[in-house]
Amino acid sequence: MIDNSATNFARAERIHALDAARAIALLLGIVLHAALAYIPGPSAWPIMDESRSVAPALVFYVIHAFRMLVFFVLAGFFASALIERFGTRIFLIDRWKRVAVPLLVFWPIVLTAIIVAIVWMVKLKLGELPKESPPGPTFRPDDFPLTHLWFLWVLILFYTVFVTVRTLVYMLKLSRPMGSAAKFVATQVSRWYAPLVLAVPLAIALYLHPKWMHWFGIPTPDKTLYGNIAAWVAYGFAFVIGGALERHRDALGAIRNNTWALLLVGVTAVFLSVSHAEISALIGLSAVNAKKALSAFLYAVAAWALCFAFLSLAIRFLAQSSLAIRYLSAASYWIYIVHLPIVMFLQVVGSQWSGGWAIEWSLVVTGTLALALGSYHLFVRNTWVGVMLNGRRWRDMKSREALRNG
Repeated sequence: MIDNSATNFARAERIHALDAARAIALLLGIVLHAALAYIPGPSAWPIMDESRSVAPALVFYVIHAFRMLVFFVLAGFFASALIERFGTRIFLIDRWKRVAVPLLVFWPIVLTAIIVAIVWMVKLKLGELPKESPPGPTFRPDDFPLTHLWFLWVLILFYTVFVTVRTLVYMLKLSRPMGSAAKFVATQVSRWYAPLVLAVPLAIALYLHPKWMHWFGIPTPDKTLYGNIAAWVAYGFAFVIGGALERHRDALGAIRNNTWALLLVGVTAVFLSVSHAEISALIGLSAVNAKKALSAFLYAVAAWALCFAFLSLAIRFLAQSSLAIRYLSAASYWIYIVHLPIVMFLQVVGSQWSGGWAIEWSLVVTGTLALALGSYHLFVRNTWVGVMLNGRRWRDMKSREALRNG
């Protein structure tokens, strides 16, 4: 039986629960993006099915609220662990190979595949392509289609700030006060009421966003290299929190102990957030008024509470080492990179078949997972692509550390 005590977290080389959490968070992207075709009301998603329901809209709402917050908490955690264990130089080399290079390699391929899926959908709907196509992106910094790979660009920016700040801290001999600050952050976010506090800056950012769409939550920074303030606030806080938790891992035990309180806060906030208006009315809340302020706060509370509840559940139930979880953890990066074009192609196919949203949605999710996982196993896992995405095996990293230490 695995000991989940704070001492075990502190000395563990690898916390399997967090590997599992990261894999699940990435794989939930398939469910989320597949749901977009079946949400009622207006949507910017280019492939919309005639059969729609409130159910996929609610699933999308809940998953989108916490998923990327979880991802960036874990990104901050693993970044801190890697740089402390292997040093700045190896950290930068590793992040270049596993984050920057995949973005440079796969972004043009993914974008091309997405465009092909959209063109196919337009042709099926109209019978032919329009003579004049709508204007495409200009590829300027303020109009750059990062697609779902935007998180890699944001990670690059966060890593740059992280390394810069860390270097300045050591140069200015501020390690002790920064350590105290990290301990304070880790201790506070382990409390059950932390989501209520963290919700305040995020709610303010959402409230001030001129085109905030409640149902789509934290505005995704996928169409610009500049991002947006709400995304920077949400994911920047998450990254810092992850780094603080890594420096003070005993807080993970406290988060685990708050599972049910966090779930109660998250579920209650979601219920209150969606119950005061119809979905179509919640899609866009651009007016600056009390209703928007309330919606922003409830959404922010739900997002943070569900984020920590998700991590707490993973720590509580997925702490033991599992070959299946480790395999999915390694595969999840590849699956997430390639999943969106596959989802869109399968949605196009489903739009030509009147099977109903539930069957179509299920087939899109299972079909995407099967194709992406199959391609990983056959063409990626034991190739240079697998090394690029997942790095060397953990034992190889330990060997490099041993060599460095003589």
